[in-house]
Amino acid sequence: MKSKFICIIILFSLSLSSISQTITLNIAIQKEDMESIRTLLQNGEDVNKKDAFGNYPLFMAVYKGNMEIIQLLVQHGANISAKDKFGNSVLMVAAFQGKTELVNYFIDQGAYVDEKGGKGMTALMLASTYDGPISVLEVLKTLVAHGADVNAKSDNNKTALDYAAKDDAKEYLLSVGASKGADLK
Repeated sequence: MKSKFICIIILFSLSLSSISQTITLNIAIQKEDMESIRTLLQNGEDVNKKDAFGNYPLFMAVYKGNMEIIQLLVQHGANISAKDKFGNSVLMVAAFQGKTELVNYFIDQGAYVDEKGGKGMTALMLASTYDGPISVLEVLKTLVAHGADVNAKSDNNKTALDYAAKDDAKEYLLSVGASKGADLK
């Protein structure tokens, strides 16, 4: 019985150590602490390991919008095709946040523009849902220029035009041949 207890303690300690290392990388990313990020990566930190909360380091960097950190993580093997706990890729998150520079970068790195994420939505659909203070028009144009299907349907049989929250997004999508999901066969 005593040996089982010791075994459990050792396994628990190893698990905490592993969680702690990943959280440390994500904390360094949140603080945009380049020195710590570089040190952790040089010491072999796994850039594709989720932390205890299910967050990949690359997603944390995308949320911060820090291109230098993103490039460093990708150079160290961060998987741009990984999906977050909602089923979305980093391209989708960048598109939803209206970050054209990041959208271009991930496309240049090989991200698939019509990949479907949570609820079957594409980056174009997610970008069109944005109703915040910035315009996502440049993101929409970038995705379409790189071949995004303006009439792709989500799991709810809706297209980017159905999801478009702003008038400029609706006008642009109509100008490039988008239709509402109900109008498509």
